[in-house]
Amino acid sequence: MYLNKLGEADVEDLVKNVDLKYILRCVLKLSSTDVSIYHTLLNNDGNDPLTVSEISTIVRKSRSTVEKSLMKLIQLGLVGRRAVLTRRGGYTYVYYALPIDHVKQRLLQLVASYYNIARELIESTTPLSMVKSIEESGLSGE
Repeated sequence: MYLNKLGEADVEDLVKNVDLKYILRCVLKLSSTDVSIYHTLLNNDGNDPLTVSEISTIVRKSRSTVEKSLMKLIQLGLVGRRAVLTRRGGYTYVYYALPIDHVKQRLLQLVASYYNIARELIESTTPLSMVKSIEESGLSGE
């Protein structure tokens, strides 16, 4: 079983290698595309917010992929958007990364919530349900 093969050094390495990108991907379930789009908006700080087309060009992803990621990032509280008038009389949305302090507070809230839920789940798990969960997840190495 894989879990039996993990030594103390392996566990320490897992914890030691946690970085912000890991937190964004693990806790927030962000894809590499989501992270790339968020990074693009962060790097655009101080410039005009970006349209979907501009973001799509920068990250080299389709408009629909970028739109889906942006909606996810907005729902998570990492990105904001606002409508701006176009030259043709309509409007379009522009996107921007929310202030870092706001994002840090949001991440802290989400990590605390994640921790509490994970802790309750682990504490309430019976040995039989733990084994079943491991088997269903593919962690058993079988």
